[in-house]
This record gives sequence, C-alpha cells and structure tokens, in this order.
Amino acid sequence: MLWRQIYERWLMPDQPGLRQFLLAIIAWLLPLMCLHSSEGTDPRVLILSIGIGCGLGLAWTLTTGWRWLRQAPMSTLVVLLACFAAASNLELMPRWDALLCARRAQSALAFYLQADPGGDHAGPPPYATGIGEGRSQVVSDAHGRVLGAYTRDPIMRWSPMGFRPGCYVLVRSDGTAMLLRDAAALEGALAQLRSAPGRDAGAAAP
Repeated sequence: MLWRQIYERWLMPDQPGLRQFLLAIIAWLLPLMCLHSSEGTDPRVLILSIGIGCGLGLAWTLTTGWRWLRQAPMSTLVVLLACFAAASNLELMPRWDALLCARRAQSALAFYLQADPGGDHAGPPPYATGIGEGRSQVVSDAHGRVLGAYTRDPIMRWSPMGFRPGCYVLVRSDGTAMLLRDAAALEGALAQLRSAPGRDAGAAAP
C-alpha cells in the first residue's frame, strides 16, 4: 500500500502539483553537491541529474501529458519545464565549477604575491585544475622584478567530449587579476605585462 500511495501521489497523480515540482527541482539542483570539490565536476552526478530530470519529464509527457494539460495547463508546463531544465546542467555546472577553481587559484596567487612580493622565499603555489594539481609560474622583467603570477596549466572544464581547457588566471603584482579564456589570450596578456614593467614593478614596491 505504501508503494502504491507513493506511486500515485508522487509519480502518477491525476494532475501535477508541488510534489512533482519538487522532484524536478531536486534533480535540477543535484550537481550543487559537487561545486566545492577540488576534483572538479563529477560526470556521474551530471548524468544522474539529467537522467532523473529529463527522464521524469519525458515519462510524464508520454504517459499523462495530455490529461495533465487539460486539467492543469499552467502547472503542467511549469513541472515539465523544471524537469527538462536539468539538461542545462550539462553546460552550466562545468562552467561554474571551472570558475570556482579559477577564483581559488586567483586567491592563492594574490596571497603569494602579497606575502612574498620578490619571489625569494617560496615558489608560486599549486592550484586545482579540475582534474588534478597545476603549477603556477611567476613572470618577471629583465631585472628580475616580479610582475605577477599566472596559472601555467589551464583550469579544465568538463564537456560531453571529455575535459577541455576552460580558462587561465593572471594576477599582477598590484593585485589586479585577469581571467583569460585560452593560451593565446594568456600569452598576449603576458606580453603586454612585460612591455610595461614600470607600473607593475612600482606598484609591488613597499
């Protein structure tokens, strides 16, 4: 009896309501548990989220869609949209996860430049790339003065075709930071930084 009540109230009611909306929202927000993981987005959680959300949406559309639309058209549309919204996690969650990794790397580099502005005592800190640990690197001028630090290895972003480079981080010695989309943009920013060392070197001086 209990399973039948769950089936009738949560999975196959006469018309959609709050219970079905909650199921769709839970499936949509399921990947939030991975946002603060240093290992990056877990593809299994993404697949589970999309499978549950879109699976429920497709099942309800095929089995009870027309009946629901006749009885509660607005509720039906809201529930089905919430179900299929889980598919957006395929694009949104890996990007958000890469952004969090970039922010952590930015904070680590900024702290390193502030604590050891001359780069004399400790090497630049490692950072999470999303698939492991990356090594940052210091950029200096011709006189050896530190102009900034950057992520040598790209921060990775998961995609259905596998992990691919997401972004790079460059932090100047004056504390300003840049989020760069690819290696070409990073090389351009480094060249620009080296071509005008006076401002950054002066800003880093105590």
